[in-house]
Amino acid sequence: MPGSYYDRITEALASLPPSLSCESSLVTPSPIAVMQNHSSFTMLLLNPGWQPQPHQIIIEDPEEFVPLVAAYDAIQGTDYSAYARAAVVHEGQHAIAARQLGARSIAFGLQLKRLPQHPENTDTTKSVDFNAFCISTDFVVSKLGLALIKAHPETFLEADTDAIRTMGYQSGIQEVGALAVAYNERHSDPLPVPLSYIAEDPDMVSYYACG
Repeated sequence: MPGSYYDRITEALASLPPSLSCESSLVTPSPIAVMQNHSSFTMLLLNPGWQPQPHQIIIEDPEEFVPLVAAYDAIQGTDYSAYARAAVVHEGQHAIAARQLGARSIAFGLQLKRLPQHPENTDTTKSVDFNAFCISTDFVVSKLGLALIKAHPETFLEADTDAIRTMGYQSGIQEVGALAVAYNERHSDPLPVPLSYIAEDPDMVSYYACG
């Protein structure tokens, strides 16, 4: 990727529209909301022709979250180093599941966003925030496969759980984990089983560690 991390953060901050709030999504429209009434094996094309926006800074490897966030901290006077280290693992685990399901084009990055401002807030470092992301593009996957990508990390985020439930899996990670295990018992092309689901069952930990 051209340019230093510092330069790329600076350019992204300069391009951030005043109205780009923390509710802004990576993809519009989101495929998740329309999937609730479809079966688990309904296929969909994820993010065809997706291109990053100026407020999205793309990296090739999740390990780059550490220096990229360090550049953000240097500019904004913040300390998100612990978040960066967690993002390396979390987003990397999303990618592991996506690759197991056949994804070939995966992007990592930071998405900058503006926070709602209050009249008494004069701290400019609190006017902008970001989130790390992993996105698979031009990728055909089942509804269950997409849910399993979101469910895969050992430490799951509320946003991932909400997305899984929005897709119709009201029991969240437990439900999609059980569906993946049941599928794997009957088929030779195994689905990724969420790491947090595996960790709850000692027998399953042993099985997947060996398999």
